[in-house]
Amino acid sequence: MRKGSEYASHRYQEYLGNGVGKLVSKSLPGFVQPVYSDGSNYITAGAPIILSTNEDYKKKFPDDPNNVFIHHMYAYYFFLLKSLYPF
Repeated sequence: MRKGSEYASHRYQEYLGNGVGKLVSKSLPGFVQPVYSDGSNYITAGAPIILSTNEDYKKKFPDDPNNVFIHHMYAYYFFLLKSLYPF
């Protein structure tokens, strides 16, 4: 059982730590990645809610190669939420 947990922890650290850290470094020059924990105390939690894009979204919010986090802002999520679940 321990081996599976250690493998999962290593993968989280690799992708959610170092992988995301490299993307952040491109957007924020001077960003220094912290030393990541070897434990599982900091993992993803909860059920994901998938907000798929549509043609209206792509027209209103085109990709920007200079800003990899452009689609991770409140306005973008809210637009998709309203288009998928009208209220």
